[in-house]
Amino acid sequence: MSVLWTDVVHPSAPQPNKTHPIITPAYNTETIPKASKKKTHSTLSCIACAFAGVSFLLPMILIVGLLLSFTGMVIGVVDLCIHEKEKKHIGSWFALIVFIFYLIIFVF
Repeated sequence: MSVLWTDVVHPSAPQPNKTHPIITPAYNTETIPKASKKKTHSTLSCIACAFAGVSFLLPMILIVGLLLSFTGMVIGVVDLCIHEKEKKHIGSWFALIVFIFYLIIFVF
């Protein structure tokens, strides 16, 4: 047991460096735009669009088309009032436009 206390605390043999070098990129990483999440369509917007699309695309009796577009418009208004920021609401706007179109046709 010829080990001295100083050899345990401060070994006389040089120790290898175990720290990893810091690698920095050659360009500024703060200016690179981060990948943004794509907005998805709202569920209510899809349902409103389906009602309005069926009433708009299929030739049918005017009253049935008006009722289907009215249903789509109500669902679309509810969706627009909820207004989730991370969702798209294009189907709700389409349902509103189709209802206005049917209302104009029904009046004249």
